[in-house]
Amino acid sequence: MNSFRVIWNHKALQQGIASIVLKLMEKGSAVSPINEAMLEIDVLLAKGPSECGESRGPFERVLIVLPLSVIYEVHEDERIVYISGVRYSAKRKR
Repeated sequence: MNSFRVIWNHKALQQGIASIVLKLMEKGSAVSPINEAMLEIDVLLAKGPSECGESRGPFERVLIVLPLSVIYEVHEDERIVYISGVRYSAKRKR
C-alpha cells in the first residue's frame, strides 16, 4: 500500500508550532516532546490517516499525540493528508 503525503499548513507551522516552541524555550522547557509528537503524527498519518484519529464532521479529523493535537483532512484520491491546525496541551501539574 502506498503511503500518504503529509502536508502541514504554513499557518499551522508558523503560528502554531513555532509559537509553541518559542514559548517553551522562553520558560526553559524542553522542546523535544514537540519534535517527537510531530514525527509520530507524520508517521501515523502517512501510514493510514483514516484509521487513526477521530472524525469531526464530513471532512475533518483530529489526532492527538500528546502534547499536540492536529486537525487534518484526508484526500484519498491524491494520497494527501493536509494538516490545517495544531494545538498544544501542556502537562498539568498535580
